[in-house]
Amino acid sequence: MRTIDSLAPAVAVAATIGLVTPASAATSIYTSPEKTIVYFVGNIAPGDDATFRNAVSNVTTTVVFADNPGGYITAALNIGEIIRSKGLETIAARLCASACALAWLAGSSKSVFPDTRVGFHAAYNMQTKQELGATNALIGAYLTKLGYSYAAVKFFTEAPPNGMQWLTPATARQYGIEVNIYKSPPQ
Repeated sequence: MRTIDSLAPAVAVAATIGLVTPASAATSIYTSPEKTIVYFVGNIAPGDDATFRNAVSNVTTTVVFADNPGGYITAALNIGEIIRSKGLETIAARLCASACALAWLAGSSKSVFPDTRVGFHAAYNMQTKQELGATNALIGAYLTKLGYSYAAVKFFTEAPPNGMQWLTPATARQYGIEVNIYKSPPQ
């Protein structure tokens, strides 16, 4: 992990002046003349992938996941594929877990803050709490397509529905995940 002294200027500006365009249940889009910053706050909802695709169609974008405990896997994987295909940066602020963490992994550069928690577990049915084998297979295919090893895929999907594998500097190194650490959180 590499330490960075401050936030990217566009992220700091957007957070400070608060140019918000509501997009859907989980997203806010901040726009400046040179950059768009997409904030996912709360669960990733159905349709966020389409909203995200439109938001990043013609601009340089940073994707910030803040206080996001997860959400819909399909939308998250689609968002991750868009992030990877466009070479976008991802930042996890405070909490990014489950579906959020899977999308965050697609960033061309992945950043966190000192107290950020990034967590992973197996996909499961929200009502029955039973793991979903087919969905976990899709997650494995997605992660492999992103270039993660089989050992990393196992780490990302082995915690049970009531558990969580938290990414640490040691596990990031072990599984080949390059993560930048910003010294200060967004304002």
